[in-house]
Parts: sequence; C-alpha cells; structure tokens
Amino acid sequence: MNTSEKTSARLGERFCTETIMVLGTNTPKDQEVSEWDLRLPYLEQGSLSAGFHYAIHPTGEIETHRIESKPSMFLEDQHKHLPHRALHVAMVGNKDDGFNEDQHSALKNLLSDLKDKYGDLEVKGDVY
Repeated sequence: MNTSEKTSARLGERFCTETIMVLGTNTPKDQEVSEWDLRLPYLEQGSLSAGFHYAIHPTGEIETHRIESKPSMFLEDQHKHLPHRALHVAMVGNKDDGFNEDQHSALKNLLSDLKDKYGDLEVKGDVY
C-alpha cells in the first residue's frame, strides 16, 4: 500500500476501484431476508452497516447498503485483502440453489452501470 492508499484507508475511504466482488449471502432460497437480516452479521463484527455496497433481492430489487466511496467489509478471510479496492455486490440467496432471472438481469444492469462509472473492472466472486 502506498502513502496515498494508507491515508485513504485511515480515513475510511476506498482508494481505488479494481474489482467488483459478487458473492451470495448464503441464505436459504425461500427465506424472506430483510435489510436487518443482511446487516446483522456485520453489526456483530463492529461495523455500522452491512459490509457490501449493493444487495440484489430475488425480486430483482437492488438495495444500496454502503456508499461507493466506503470500503467493503468481508466476512470471509479469503476476501479480506480486497476492501479498499473492490465494490461488493451481495446476491440474496446461495449459489447451491442458484439465483433467478430477475437477479441475473438486475446484476447485469448494475455491472454495466458500475463499469460505465469506473471503467472495465474485473468481476469475480462465487456467484459470477
């Protein structure tokens, strides 16, 4: 991390956008999931909000949880190196059950909007 990146990190800001991480919330397919349900695991770890920027519900609704200038907070150790370089999109549900057409359509539109704003970003994660 260079000096500029360290300063941004100390200020609680994302210092660059290199990646969009698309991860499932690992919730049962037919379970209703509220904003509170999505925020609770992050609140329990000391965050004031959910750790992801956007959530895509089974209805295709895109819910904003964190402003884009703030870093993500990943619960899984394998992603903890990415918060200050990635936007994080949470697909409500789990990859074993799959995600529906409304969610995939909403994700496609959101990725297009984010790439228009930040350039050609790498998209990765257990959903994408």
